[in-house]
Amino acid sequence: MKKILVIESDTSVSKLLEATIGDLGLEFFSSVRLKPLHEIISIKPDIILLEYRQPFGFGGDLCREIKTEPVTMRINVILTSTDQHIAKIARDNLADGYLHKPFNNSELIAAISNCLSKPEPVKPMAHKRSFWDTLKV
Repeated sequence: MKKILVIESDTSVSKLLEATIGDLGLEFFSSVRLKPLHEIISIKPDIILLEYRQPFGFGGDLCREIKTEPVTMRINVILTSTDQHIAKIARDNLADGYLHKPFNNSELIAAISNCLSKPEPVKPMAHKRSFWDTLKV
């Protein structure tokens, strides 16, 4: 089962998100504060729905950290914000998507579905010597 972690400071919004996301068959985790990277790694979410402005920091900082660490870089991150420049903010912070608040259920489902439908990255194969590697010049 795919997992989603919602990091949203407003618990009432988080509960509404859980109700909508629950219909998608995703295992739901939530937090009202930014989580340290090691906690995110222990959950192993496929998607993180991350509020950009948090009471004690910026979701963009966490997003960049997630997207630049090899162990977490494949996690899809969707930034949410009331900021009118959220598209640029998401791009600047390496997010996979964004939602401008307030958003409706259709927009939420579309953003999540878009992340879930992305192809898995190809894993690099171990280097094997080819015929060309054996030639001596």
